[in-house]
Amino acid sequence: MKHIKKLSARKAMAFQDFLYTVYRAFYDFRFQKKNEYYG
Repeated sequence: MKHIKKLSARKAMAFQDFLYTVYRAFYDFRFQKKNEYYG
């Protein structure tokens, strides 16, 4: 049971990293668009 729990925890961490990467990419994209618009 412990092994499965550890695996799922690692999977959850990887998923969190993935979400964070997507969020950062989206945020950077919006920020660049805003700079192009105003600049």
